[in-house]
Amino acid sequence: MPKRHIAKRHIRATKKTGGSRLIAIVSENIKRYRRFKNLKQSDLARAANVTQAALSNLESKKRSCSLEVLEKIANALDVQPAALLMPPQL
Repeated sequence: MPKRHIAKRHIRATKKTGGSRLIAIVSENIKRYRRFKNLKQSDLARAANVTQAALSNLESKKRSCSLEVLEKIANALDVQPAALLMPPQL
């Protein structure tokens, strides 16, 4: 089975088990790391090789993303992908 189908199945399963909370965590973490590194959305989008619109939709919780895109964004932010999935520590 192609990788793409596995990722889509995983995202669907996540949505059934509280995916909206996970999307909110990922969105907030991306925004937080981007601001900490003093990057504009356009700068991060360029570094991650994604569109600025896709990044904007992700940060505003309008869209989710594939694991591949999550990894690209994490690499551009110089963090582990798991760091974007963890709830922020208070």
